[in-house]
Amino acid sequence: MQTEFVDQKLHETGAMITKVDCTGLNEAWCASKYGVDAYPTINMYHNGKFVEEYTGDHEVNDIIAYIKSLVEKYY
Repeated sequence: MQTEFVDQKLHETGAMITKVDCTGLNEAWCASKYGVDAYPTINMYHNGKFVEEYTGDHEVNDIIAYIKSLVEKYY
C-alpha cells in the first residue's frame, strides 16, 4: 500500500498514510482512542480531526482511488 501511495505521488500533496497495529496490547488503546473494533479499519483524519471511516473494498486500487478523492477534497 505504501509503495502505491508513493508511486501515485500522493505524498507530495501533503497527505499521509500510517499503519497502526491494533492487535495484542494495543487493542484496547485503539478501540478507545480511534474506535477501531474490526480489522482492517481505515479512518480518514484531516488536521487531526476524524472525518470518516472508509467502507469500500479493501483492494489497493480501490483504496488509492478513495485517497485521491480525499486529496481533491481536502488538499
